[in-house]
Amino acid sequence: MDSYNDQYNLLENRKSVDAPIELPIISKGLQIGLINLETHKIEINNHIEFRCTRTIECFECCSTLRIPVTAHDIDRIEQQGYELDQIVESLSPIRLPSKTISGTTEKVYLIKRKPFVNSCTFLEEKLCNIHEFKPFACRIFPFSLWVIDEFQVRVVIHMDRLCNSINTANIENSNSLEILQSIKEELEYELSVRDKKLD
Repeated sequence: MDSYNDQYNLLENRKSVDAPIELPIISKGLQIGLINLETHKIEINNHIEFRCTRTIECFECCSTLRIPVTAHDIDRIEQQGYELDQIVESLSPIRLPSKTISGTTEKVYLIKRKPFVNSCTFLEEKLCNIHEFKPFACRIFPFSLWVIDEFQVRVVIHMDRLCNSINTANIENSNSLEILQSIKEELEYELSVRDKKLD
């Protein structure tokens, strides 16, 4: 696992060594890195390149995924003038499979989908109507989190959908660190508004 300094040193060493570079195989569940919220350390496990294309041919994440929303997500959307029945499919919550070592699960709802086309109800003409206050799951997609303890979390490629915008990359072209920093900021914000720890 590489820290930021390890990355730099490895990059400098590789400039002077003619050795083949083994790139990761992009697959669902591939671990990108580890975030420690106590030490603020970010470790990189695999180097990838990801930039959301948002092309007219894409938006599969908004069209095919069953998007979980928490009570906090719903509250944020309601504050923008939406009613509960405009946000969720059912008032009966579900429990996601545990993503924590302790077995803790979270009660969530599923975001409402449009009839016939089955896309997210907030997707209009390839644009998200709630982009500025979209659910946490959408903000970190195409990645998801696996909690180790109250401070540490693994960042992995989403298990339900493999985004076509994720590509293999060597260290020079990788933006894994930028991805992990962005997710760390989103997670810290989310935990602060929920006033809770990870586990």
